[in-house]
Amino acid sequence: MEIIFATDGEPLSRVIRAVTSCPWHHVGVVFGDYVIEARFTGVIKTPLDDIKARGKYAVVDCPVEDEAKAEAFALAQVGKQYDLAGLISFPFRARWQNDSRWYCSELVAATAAAGGSPLVRAGLSGVSPRDLWVATK
Repeated sequence: MEIIFATDGEPLSRVIRAVTSCPWHHVGVVFGDYVIEARFTGVIKTPLDDIKARGKYAVVDCPVEDEAKAEAFALAQVGKQYDLAGLISFPFRARWQNDSRWYCSELVAATAAAGGSPLVRAGLSGVSPRDLWVATK
């Protein structure tokens, strides 16, 4: 599996980058020519080229033990709602994860874990694009 890190010039992306001290504000999981991502509209399947067209991006290889399980997990999340409460609680590192809702970086972390290769330590309260960027470098 691969992870796409992305950013653009929008005000919210600037805020997220400032709060997380990261050059990226958004992440998604790449499987072939599509991406599973959590956006304010919910978890969706997006053509990879559409995300690349949004602005700056980097695609990073993220090997997992079982890519089929990771992909099945990610696809099963499509249609679930965005985890706004989890995102808001992130700066406070409050434990607010809800498996029926996702924000972008927690979805990516959960997908890697479902594939047998956790990127962050178990029980971490909140995960940011920066956490994933550091874990994949």
